[in-house]
Amino acid sequence: MQISHFFSTQFFHGFKDKLIESLSPQQKLICQIASTALVGVAAVYGLIFCYRKLKAAILNSIPHPTLSQQPLSSPLQPFTPSNEAERRQTSEPDFLQNPFPSLANNEAVNVWNKASELNKQGKPEEALVEIELALATDSRNLLLGIYGETLRVLGKLDQSIEVFHECLTLDPRNDYVLASYAQILHMQGKLDEAAAEFEKSLDINPTRLFAVTHYVKLLCNQDKNAEAAAVLRKYLENIPDDAEILSWLGDILRNQKKQFEAADVFEKVLSIDPTHRFALASYGDSLRMLYQFDKAAAVLKKHLELYPDNTFALSSYGDVLRFQKKFDESAHVLNHCLKLDPEDDFALGCLGQVHLDQGNIQEATRLFSEVLQLNDENTFALTGYGVLFRLEGKLAQSLVWLEKSVALDPDSETLGEYAETLRCLDRPEEALPHFEKALTDEPQKISWFLGAARCLCMLGRLPEARVKFQAVLDIEPSHKEALDGYNLCEDPNWGQAI
Repeated sequence: MQISHFFSTQFFHGFKDKLIESLSPQQKLICQIASTALVGVAAVYGLIFCYRKLKAAILNSIPHPTLSQQPLSSPLQPFTPSNEAERRQTSEPDFLQNPFPSLANNEAVNVWNKASELNKQGKPEEALVEIELALATDSRNLLLGIYGETLRVLGKLDQSIEVFHECLTLDPRNDYVLASYAQILHMQGKLDEAAAEFEKSLDINPTRLFAVTHYVKLLCNQDKNAEAAAVLRKYLENIPDDAEILSWLGDILRNQKKQFEAADVFEKVLSIDPTHRFALASYGDSLRMLYQFDKAAAVLKKHLELYPDNTFALSSYGDVLRFQKKFDESAHVLNHCLKLDPEDDFALGCLGQVHLDQGNIQEATRLFSEVLQLNDENTFALTGYGVLFRLEGKLAQSLVWLEKSVALDPDSETLGEYAETLRCLDRPEEALPHFEKALTDEPQKISWFLGAARCLCMLGRLPEARVKFQAVLDIEPSHKEALDGYNLCEDPNWGQAI
């Protein structure tokens, strides 16, 4: 093998010498220049290759969080009534996109795009290598932003902050760097400082989506819903048809209990995207809370035709059917919801109310007990227990449960039941305003009209009581108690006897 190699080597050198001797001086010079150039190019590529391999090896040897471990978004959870809103939160900062579209052929922009793509693919280590190689060139100013962001993705927050500081020294109005720097401060729990940096970013560019989404989450997690809504409205002044941001605004309005405004916003979302998953469910639930049950049922039914396993919509639809007194359908929908999520305390509480409305006291009691083990502030269960104790004649205990429920959520159902217990305790002066408030929200509820009429009779205000009985007869002309009350409420003795 060695002899063969020796002869082949000798043959090659002999052939090379003869070939060189046959060349003219000019050809020899060209060959020497070409040979030198090739060696130089090979050396450069070799150095780059070695540097990349060495850099990657060093990075791989250092423990660091992966993209899945270190989310770009705040670790704080969204504030919506269900996880349905999470799907519309972007975890990818929009400034990872090319911020310089007019410089499409610029080397720095090409590196920016390549590094951004690697970040999206979950390869921040490779992105870092590309950026650090390019930072040795004249592209430094353009690439500092993506360099700092990539360090942030890797969880190297202190290094990232240093890079962002350098970048902001060169360009204090770099809104995408301000936004990413603010997010680091947010992750470090420096909320006031983070808010200040987000505001700087949005003063420069109110449509910077990354800044908008993370600043709004910061505000909402501090219960600053009004400020959060203002940030979204300013964004929408520039981009009025962004369905996702509109939907988020509607959700914040729901949290502020501004159901009418929320419904208007969701209607606009659905005019842009008629099948918008979150908007359909939230719009239907807002209509439920506005006691527009027929309209709510239609919207929620449409949603469930498209997304049949959405537990938020299922539980809301089940409650709507309960209010419509479609108890069997309501129980069917709620049981399906509970098969998908056995710990959905809203669905459990609503199912308990269905059984209570049907007089199934034992099953209602069991369900309310189960609900309170999951959530001791579930108003379905608290109100339900208040009603159960009243039915047993334990009025003091009934009042305790209902007072707690009213303190948490004074909706019409809770207020009406609370008022009825007060009436049963011979406290009509206190009960009457609660009946009136319940009727404001739910003007077709016969039991609230009857309760108010009874209170008025007890107070000797018989002409007013007659008006309430007439309201019941307008809804249900053959209602026996209302007929008797209307005809007899002028009798003081009858009024005191109710």
